[in-house]
This record gives sequence, structure tokens and C-alpha cells, in this order.
Amino acid sequence: MTDEQKRKYNTMVEKINNMSKEELKKLIASNQCPYEPEHLIGVPMGMHHCGVCGSMVVAGLPHPR
Repeated sequence: MTDEQKRKYNTMVEKINNMSKEELKKLIASNQCPYEPEHLIGVPMGMHHCGVCGSMVVAGLPHPR
């Protein structure tokens, strides 16, 4: 990951961590999970479960909606 990708990823994580459980549930229910795996470019993860909603996502690609 580049420094810019790390910054964007950390910003996303901070945003998610500052959301209430109710807000996260509402976003997930409306198919708008705030997790952004596209920031994980170059990270050897491949497919993994979204830590927020549990859907399968691929590192480096947008979260399927």
C-alpha cells in the first residue's frame, strides 16, 4: 500500500469506528455498507469477509452493493 492508500484506509476505519451501531445497521440494511476494500490495493488478502456487514469482498475492488 502506498502512503496515500494507507491514509484513505485509516480515514475510512476511523469513520466507521465513530458511527453508532444504529447508524451502521441502517446503512447495512439499505445496502450501503461503509467498508471500502478498494483501499487495500497490493495487500495480499484476496477475498475476505467485510468486517462490518460480513459480505465477501475482494481487496482492491469496490464493495459489492
